[in-house]
Amino acid sequence: MWSKYLIPGTKTYNHRDLREGKNPFFLKHSYSYQLLACMQELGALLAKRQPFSLIRLGDSEMMFFKGELGGNNIKRTFLTDDASQFDVSRYQKALNQNDLICVYQSGRMQSLLPKYIEQDRRRSYVETMYQAISSKMLFYLLSGYKVGVIGAAEKINLIEQLYNNRTYRSEIGLGELVSFIRIPQKGAACQLEETKKTIEQQINPECDVYLVGMSVGKIVILPELRDQFQKTFIDVGVGID
Repeated sequence: MWSKYLIPGTKTYNHRDLREGKNPFFLKHSYSYQLLACMQELGALLAKRQPFSLIRLGDSEMMFFKGELGGNNIKRTFLTDDASQFDVSRYQKALNQNDLICVYQSGRMQSLLPKYIEQDRRRSYVETMYQAISSKMLFYLLSGYKVGVIGAAEKINLIEQLYNNRTYRSEIGLGELVSFIRIPQKGAACQLEETKKTIEQQINPECDVYLVGMSVGKIVILPELRDQFQKTFIDVGVGID
């Protein structure tokens, strides 16, 4: 936390924020630097009008690649703790079919990163995507594009309901939201083909970019949808909330 924001008599436990105190915009490993670098790269890619897929590898994805299922992977994704039921090799082969693969830039999760990620696809944008949503910088970047969202039906229903409100539309600054694609809240990765078909049936031809809140199945599904429909898919994780 920056010193000017510290409250007298209190202590910050997020010591990683202390690195923001030097020069938040040019300190290479700061979150501010990563956010600006991410927005610059995405802006350049979007301007080319060539489809790409960006995925994030969070805790659940990296544990899955290690053959372990726990936490949300059981509750919402695979609905089991038996990883042997799933063809991990399919996910491994599909991983580098995505254009940008966002990983943690430091910490324990670094040791869990799949070794076969191609270096030119790797980016330290996992936390950055949350910043891009909360700061609305990603929304402003997409203001000139027709945007859609893909996520759990319950969440997408709420987003669509809110989007009908003029105040909400003005507040998020997203521009034109033209497509609302619903997938199951639970078990979407258990049945990849069914999930992909569900999305295919709802794709809006007018949409340029889809923001995606999806489980591990995104690793396989998003590059296939990119090639099939020639659209850009950006994984924002729980940022879809």
